[in-house]
Amino acid sequence: MVDQVEFTFPDEADEKPTRLGSKVVEPEPEIEIVDDTPEEDRNRKPMASPPVEPTDEELEGYTKNNKARK
Repeated sequence: MVDQVEFTFPDEADEKPTRLGSKVVEPEPEIEIVDDTPEEDRNRKPMASPPVEPTDEELEGYTKNNKARK
């Protein structure tokens, strides 16, 4: 009979769960934080106040103006 050895990839070798008493402890995943802010927006001061949402009446006016253009 041939002994079968389960293959593990090199990056998986360190990720096996370990037993702590009767509890299985999973390894913590590695998290890489990437700043994807465009260069021109980095180190900019935030807005003093958030933008104001348009009211329903304003939106209705925009719709009427767009229909008139067609």
